[in-house]
Amino acid sequence: MNLTRILLSGVALAAAAPVYAQILDPVSITCNSSGQVCSPAYSNTFNLPSPGVASLTFTASTGGCSNAQFLIQVDGSPATYPGSSNPFLAPGQSITVTTPSLAAGLHTVSVQATGQVGGCNLGNLVSWAGSLNISAAGLAATPAPTTGLLIGLGIVSLAVYRSRERLAGLLAR
Repeated sequence: MNLTRILLSGVALAAAAPVYAQILDPVSITCNSSGQVCSPAYSNTFNLPSPGVASLTFTASTGGCSNAQFLIQVDGSPATYPGSSNPFLAPGQSITVTTPSLAAGLHTVSVQATGQVGGCNLGNLVSWAGSLNISAAGLAATPAPTTGLLIGLGIVSLAVYRSRERLAGLLAR
C-alpha cells in the first residue's frame, strides 16, 4: 500500500468520524488570586448543532488535598444544581448539573473553584484540578488549535516509518 493511499484513507476516516456525544476535558488551574475564590476560572467552548439541554459532570481530582466548591456556568449563567445547592466536593467526588435549554451554536462553559479551610488549605486556595464531562444529543467538540498539528504529526510519523521500512528493504538487497 503506498503512502498516498494511506493518507487518503486517513482523511476519509477523519471526515466520516461521528459527531461526539460527550466531551471529557481535563482541568488544571493555578490560582493567581489570594483567598478562597480562585482566579482565573477554567473556560472552554462547545458546539450544539441543535437546540437542547446539556449535562455537565465535574469530578474533583483525586490528587486534591482539601474540599472545594465548583461554580459551573454556561454562557455566564449558573447551571442547575441537584437539590438547588452547590456542595463542597472532597477529592474524587463528582457533581452533575444541567443547563436550561440552549440554542444551537457555540457556548462557553466556565468552572470557578472556591476553597474550604481543611487539609492542605490554610485559608488560601492555590490550585485545583479535575475533569469536566459535557454531554448532550449531537454535541460536537470545538476543535482545539493543536488538533490539526497532532494529525499532521501523525501523518508525518507514518510517512517516516514507511520510508524507514522501504530504506531497510533497499539496504538489505
